Amino acid sequence: MLNLSRAHFAWVLTGAISSLVNGGMAPIFSIAFGNILSLLNDVTANDGEINYYCFFFLLIAVVASTTAFLYNFSFGVVGDRLVFDMRLQVF
Repeated sequence: MLNLSRAHFAWVLTGAISSLVNGGMAPIFSIAFGNILSLLNDVTANDGEINYYCFFFLLIAVVASTTAFLYNFSFGVVGDRLVFDMRLQVF
C-alpha cells in the first residue's frame, strides 16, 4: 500500500500538514476564548483589545475551514487514486 501511495506523496503531504494545522486550531481557539472572556468581564477593557480578539476569531475560522477543506480534499484524491491503481493491478 505504501508503494502505491508514493506516486501521490505531494497529496499525502498536503493532507498531513493541513491536518496538523487544523488540529492546532482547537488549543489556539481555547486560549483566545479564555482571553476574550476575561476582557469582557473587565469593565475597564479597551475596545481595541476586544476588536483584536474578534479579528483573531475570524482568522481562526478562516484557517480552520481552509485546512479542513484541504485535508479532506487531498486525502480524498489520494484515496480515489489508490483505489483506481489497485483496481488496475487486480483486473
